[in-house]
Amino acid sequence: MPPALRRAFEGEPDWPLTNGRRIAFLLDASSRTEARLLEAWIARHRPADPGANDCEAIRIPPTRRRRRVSLARLEACLSAGDDPLLAPLRVAWFPKERGGERAAVLSDMLRLRDPHDPGALRQRLLLLYARDRCRIVAGEPAPASELRLRWRESAGSDLELTTGLAEFVARQATLALERAERRLRGARYKVPRLLHDDILNRPAFRGGLAKLARELGRPPERVTREASRDLREIAATHSPYVIDLVAHGIRLLYTRGYGESLHYDRAQLEETKALAQQHPVVFLPSHKSNLDHLVFQYALHENGHPPNHTAGGINMNFFPVGPLVRRSGVFFIRRSFKDDPVYKFVLQHYVDYLVEKRFTLEWYVEGGRSRTGKLLPPRFGMLAYVVDAYRRGKAEDVILVPVSIAYDQIQDVGEYAAEQGGAPKQRESFSWFVRLIRRLGRRYGGIHIRFGEPLSLAKALGRAAPATEPDPDEESLALRKLAFEVCVRINRATPITPCSLVTLAMVGSGLRALSVEETVVALRNLL
Repeated sequence: MPPALRRAFEGEPDWPLTNGRRIAFLLDASSRTEARLLEAWIARHRPADPGANDCEAIRIPPTRRRRRVSLARLEACLSAGDDPLLAPLRVAWFPKERGGERAAVLSDMLRLRDPHDPGALRQRLLLLYARDRCRIVAGEPAPASELRLRWRESAGSDLELTTGLAEFVARQATLALERAERRLRGARYKVPRLLHDDILNRPAFRGGLAKLARELGRPPERVTREASRDLREIAATHSPYVIDLVAHGIRLLYTRGYGESLHYDRAQLEETKALAQQHPVVFLPSHKSNLDHLVFQYALHENGHPPNHTAGGINMNFFPVGPLVRRSGVFFIRRSFKDDPVYKFVLQHYVDYLVEKRFTLEWYVEGGRSRTGKLLPPRFGMLAYVVDAYRRGKAEDVILVPVSIAYDQIQDVGEYAAEQGGAPKQRESFSWFVRLIRRLGRRYGGIHIRFGEPLSLAKALGRAAPATEPDPDEESLALRKLAFEVCVRINRATPITPCSLVTLAMVGSGLRALSVEETVVALRNLL
């Protein structure tokens, strides 16, 4: 074995405590180089005691550069009759350190390189010249008996519709490695892995699809294939590489027109982070500009928060914006799907999954952009899905966080004025995006983000009671009250900017022009 593979890395994990058990290392390796690195770690750390426990290394399907890997050796290990300790191992690659942090930059994209996932040749070069960018990651080990029990519990009574034990163990190993790697990379890279397979293999999902197929009079296989396509159409597919690149791109974009800094209270943002560690959090921002989601995402990113799972209209899924924002947290929803029961079923289970796993969500409670600056009446669709998930016991509580995003001047105003004059709304496309970038070539002042008082569903609706049959009229009324309360709290949090005050004075004068002195007099009582 070459010396570069045998040498130890910074911060290597310790050999797991086996308590007398045989140990099986589950290797998540995307290349032969990674497999040899993990085997070298085992050789370095294996206890020298001749009576030390037996161990073996078993390959599982890799999460990067995914390909089929036979699970025959894992199945044999699980069928051996003893109770081995299963310990996941992985190699993680990091970007070059710049300014005290390791994050991908736009130059990585220009070189067509993902620093989180280097190819086999680049892996060998990094081991020779930049070993600080490589780490050995060890997931939390677990006895086979414990995993077998969890597999049986997850199957419920529907054993035929559940993946096999070996597949379940491999998936649990991947999730344990994701948690361990997140501790190295930071919370901003908390992203769902194996989401598509997780949802499709859930007994409740597959049982619900079978029932839906009977109701529709369609073959179950066709309904399952349609559900799988719908889930891929909807779901966000986070990539740490793209998350970093999009954050750099957002900063380059908004600073063209709005200055270097966003104006918000970091202490308020940290409070929401504390809430998200206990319960799922839903951010509900106001919507005045196409920049709203981008600047809010950047505020989260620069404070080390993971990107929200943001509901976006399918109209924004155009190249190259669609693929980029999907990989940085946006999931796309069709404008209308009331006549598509399979799509509604899939969206419901997708939201259930995000709530249950405590991923933060985001969407605009108004539905679309306000052209007047005033909040539009709230839309209830996505909120209804989250409230329904809470009522069915997917979470003990869900916290709604109203967010106000205000601008000194909105760069969309010219577009809004044209629409008021009878021009059609511009269709979102690549050329539309280029025009947006060009409009940001002049100065528009600052951007202000404020957080309203959080709203707890447990306090607003009472404890969830999944076994009871709710009254539809009461549910509808409670949903409307929630939505309007969120809007009230957004209004309370909205800052009064200097431009807002000047506009107030001008509107109050009717059609008459005002001098600077007259504007000051008109506002004197308000200041």
